Amino acid sequence: MQEFSVKEISHILSSILKNAFPEMVAVTGEISQVSKQNSSGHIYFTLKEGDSVLNATYFKYYHTANNFMPKLGDKVKVFGEIKSYDKSSSYQINVKKIEYDSEGLLWKQFEEMKKKLYAEGLFDESRKSPVPKYPYRAAILTALTGAVIKDFIVTTKNEKGRYLIDVWNIPVQNIENAPVIADTILKAGSHTERYDVIVVMRGGGSVEDLAVFNQEVVARAAAASKVPLISAVGHETDFTIIDYVADYRAATPTAAAVYLSSHYKAAQQLLEKYIFVLNKNTVNMLDKKNQQLDMVSLKLESKSPLHRLIKLNHKISDFNNVLENMLNKKLYGLNKKLSKYEYVITASNPANLIEAYKVRIANSHKTLSTNMFARISAYNYKEIIFRKNIKIAVLNKLEKKSSRLDFYFHKLSLFNPAKKLDGYKYKFDIIEKSLLKAVKEKYAVSYRQLKDGSRCLEQYIVDYLFNKNADISLLESKLYLLDPQNVIERGYAVVTQKEKIISSVDNVEMETELTITLKDGVISAYPEEKNKNNTKNITELDNIEKILK
Repeated sequence: MQEFSVKEISHILSSILKNAFPEMVAVTGEISQVSKQNSSGHIYFTLKEGDSVLNATYFKYYHTANNFMPKLGDKVKVFGEIKSYDKSSSYQINVKKIEYDSEGLLWKQFEEMKKKLYAEGLFDESRKSPVPKYPYRAAILTALTGAVIKDFIVTTKNEKGRYLIDVWNIPVQNIENAPVIADTILKAGSHTERYDVIVVMRGGGSVEDLAVFNQEVVARAAAASKVPLISAVGHETDFTIIDYVADYRAATPTAAAVYLSSHYKAAQQLLEKYIFVLNKNTVNMLDKKNQQLDMVSLKLESKSPLHRLIKLNHKISDFNNVLENMLNKKLYGLNKKLSKYEYVITASNPANLIEAYKVRIANSHKTLSTNMFARISAYNYKEIIFRKNIKIAVLNKLEKKSSRLDFYFHKLSLFNPAKKLDGYKYKFDIIEKSLLKAVKEKYAVSYRQLKDGSRCLEQYIVDYLFNKNADISLLESKLYLLDPQNVIERGYAVVTQKEKIISSVDNVEMETELTITLKDGVISAYPEEKNKNNTKNITELDNIEKILK
């Protein structure tokens, strides 16, 4: 890291400034903080641009030679040399010449012209002519190529302006065009019999763009116009000399259109209000007169013979309506009774009763068949269980008796008295005989019960099978009548495709083989077209297909 003394730093910065600005430079800025001349006659001030400032010294010799005294707020261009002072480590510009920049010069000229014309009285309100409230025709002086004239016309239409518009094309910028603008104003202002008002206008722009309307020749032409003149130059914040001279100043061209149309708009609104009130009063008066006329007409009608005839006619009509209602009610009651009798007769019809009984018999037969099959299955199951239970009971009893005999034999073998052996043997024979007798009797009773149950079951099965055979014979006779082969024998045919019976045109696949079965052979065909019949009669083949399914 290098080390420097304060003097070295000041000297280095002075050298950098001298190398950067070796010759005289021009600096643009705004003058601020102007100090009065001291005993030496020098002037000190500051040039400012935004937040940046530059100190300046204007030596006596130069400001005396140039005859220019800087004033606070002037926008100027200064010419001089950039100098630095090592002792104070500061820099400044030593001014040799000062000029206004373009905008500052125009502003200066604007202020001078404003003071001059004001002194002559051109700004006095007493010399200005009032703008007509309802102009018939207006001369618009502006550039035809801009959007200003279009906005003016559109605003005039929207604001209900009823005046005619003549557009005079003029250049609206560059100072050299000032004589053209002044001449056009004088020409338009001379047509007092044609125009009621003149509007000089242009859109917003820079100070240079609007400078042409600050020229003395334009201002004097505007003051000399015999037709009232409106100035509408720039935006609302822009002011030109012609604004002060004109009879009326509009902030913008659009504001000028609104101003010229304002009285028309107010008059139209007032006229619409009067028309509304007039229409309302007219309607109210007509309603009142109509009511009076209706009252007079009612009085005349109430006293006329025609009114009495109409009244009697109304009574006759009312009587006819009452009579018609009574007859309708009577007919409705008779029709209701007739419907009831028809229902009773239909319900008592033998044919209907027979059909109802047939349905009930068919339902009962179906229910009986289902119940009998269930009961037979239950009896078969019970018989199997009963046989198993008897067998298990007999075996258990024999096994129990055998166990007891084994116990007794074991007990005898333990004691083994010879003299009691015969007695025990005798008792054993008696027990054995009793046991065998009881088992045989129990088995005989169970066998008789089983035999009786089997006989009843066999008789029931025979009866049931006989009835079922009768039903099957009936179904066989029906099936024979509905057998497709018998139907084919009567001249019909069965059409199949891919082993499926075709019952509708919708089920036929085009260009796929159809098999047509006749009584004496089979025909193969390929369909090319479908023609569906609208009728939906059920044919005998449909019944056959349903039965087969």
